[in-house]
Amino acid sequence: MLKAIQAQHDFPLWAVTGAGKTEITFASLAWAIESQWRIAFVTPRIDVCNELYPRLQQTFPTVSILLQHGQAQIPYQYRQLTVCTVQQLLHFVKAFDLIIIDEVDAYPFVNNRLLPQAVRRARKATGVTCQLTATPPAKLVRVFRRDANKELAILPLRFHQQPLPQLTIKVCSTTPAILAGQTQRYVWWMNTIARWVQAGYPFLVFVAVVEQLEMIYRYIKHHLTTSSIRGTTVHAGDPFQVQTVAAFRNREYTFLVTTTILERGVTFSNLQVLILAADARHFTATTLIQIAGRVGRKSATPTGEVLAVCQQYTWALKRARREIAFLNRQGKNLVTK
Repeated sequence: MLKAIQAQHDFPLWAVTGAGKTEITFASLAWAIESQWRIAFVTPRIDVCNELYPRLQQTFPTVSILLQHGQAQIPYQYRQLTVCTVQQLLHFVKAFDLIIIDEVDAYPFVNNRLLPQAVRRARKATGVTCQLTATPPAKLVRVFRRDANKELAILPLRFHQQPLPQLTIKVCSTTPAILAGQTQRYVWWMNTIARWVQAGYPFLVFVAVVEQLEMIYRYIKHHLTTSSIRGTTVHAGDPFQVQTVAAFRNREYTFLVTTTILERGVTFSNLQVLILAADARHFTATTLIQIAGRVGRKSATPTGEVLAVCQQYTWALKRARREIAFLNRQGKNLVTK
């Protein structure tokens, strides 16, 4: 990455979830800062900006850094390094020498015609763009397959050199009725949850839509024999989303029932994951890979379970398992070389 930036070449990076994409940029950022370049580190999502900002402040304590997004309370000021949502680039024209875009596959950047134009408009004529992703959009991959002069760098290994957690797919015909609130009958995946609780593991339960959150939360609480286990729900429209996630990280909650809002941009130690109705259309292959990537991110706890409960083995589930297996093979080859 550093060599490409120094040569003023764009640099796309496909790095697996938990590879340490942010840390990979640090050497390039340090060089660009020393070279007096103006830098934008952008991401499509506010929550990722909020996590990124303090990490960059800690790494570059002498650099003036600005945080900008729709919910930020800080008024705009010129800073050498700006951390912002990609939408904020609509306010800039030929301003930045280096633009790093994290999560280029995430909404609203992916499949959006306006925002890539905003990136090009905000970059100086001699500027450089670095695109980072753990799940590259098919369109991006096709561009590099067609053009032999363009290269997509791939990092198939996590920083702790352990494989990505693979999806364990199991069928449960009762789950749809539970999601609809039509039954409280005990099902086998509650045994998995009980085992996690007994082991003291925090866990996330993913559902497809907001309407299912409270139903599943009540179901789990009803069947847990330990009444002291605390949990709650979280979703994109939750006004206490940031506080809830922070409380979960601090172990004030044992579990969260969540929508795909927590599919990316968050790291928790010793995490286990359950995906209910994993065959729902909301769970695309990209989403499933990102969800699985929440597990095993810490070097002290590099493993964990990702249980996907479904009625049908969908194309998205197949593709997610296939891509995780492919990256793990590539990572294994990298370690053994």
